[in-house]
Amino acid sequence: MDYSFTEMPARILALHAQDIPPCGGDTLFTNLEAAYEGLDDETKGTDRWVVRKS
Repeated sequence: MDYSFTEMPARILALHAQDIPPCGGDTLFTNLEAAYEGLDDETKGTDRWVVRKS
């Protein structure tokens, strides 16, 4: 578990693959702060909610 839902999540995350598919299955990381900054002001002004489930 990465604890990204906590008030102070870890700054570093380590992954260890135990079962790797023959193709695909790539791990991708996204900077959501940069994605938000790229939004237009109208979209930033709307309320959005996300439900996170593990």
